[in-house]
Amino acid sequence: MAMEPQLNELTTMARTRVSEIDEALTAARLRLAEVDSTAGEAKAAIERLRSELKTSATQAGLLITTVLSDATNALVKADAERNTKESRCA
Repeated sequence: MAMEPQLNELTTMARTRVSEIDEALTAARLRLAEVDSTAGEAKAAIERLRSELKTSATQAGLLITTVLSDATNALVKADAERNTKESRCA
């Protein structure tokens, strides 16, 4: 019977530790949910920015193509005009 108070004390200590572990586990799970949520938001933002960057790059490529095409057309027209003038003089 002398061991009963000691067992009661040990049982109380064990229950206290189990409660502390349960609280820590609950806090860890909540933190994990927050991290997962934040990571999901970050991934979505990265994908959105990647898409916007790809669109901007495509638009820049089209702009360069247009500028080069316009420059080429201007050179061809200038060459044609020069050829026309030269053929009239000849």
